[in-house]
Amino acid sequence: MAERRKQPRLQTRGMNTPFGQVTNISETGLCLFRKGKMDLTVGQTLRLAVEHGHERVLLNAEVVRIDRLGLFRHEVGLAIGAEDFEALAGIRRLIASSQAECIGPACHLAA
Repeated sequence: MAERRKQPRLQTRGMNTPFGQVTNISETGLCLFRKGKMDLTVGQTLRLAVEHGHERVLLNAEVVRIDRLGLFRHEVGLAIGAEDFEALAGIRRLIASSQAECIGPACHLAA
């Protein structure tokens, strides 16, 4: 099967959000593994703070897909707005710094 992604994904370890565990991230989006009741909906916008080391990036991400993996287990795809150039530059810095280290970035819900 041909690759559908616009940008390569960085696999993450230990990166969690209140919405679930982040499994990968790129310049255009991220993927969450979520256990429990699904209270997110496609089209919903989330405000996230992504941190790694001394880097912190605030971004808006839209829920673009929710795939059911089993009973109370879901994979959630989030798209990052391409028009947010500041967040895009920050994601690029996070990806570059993450590739140099073993520990993945941390992601938290921004207040």
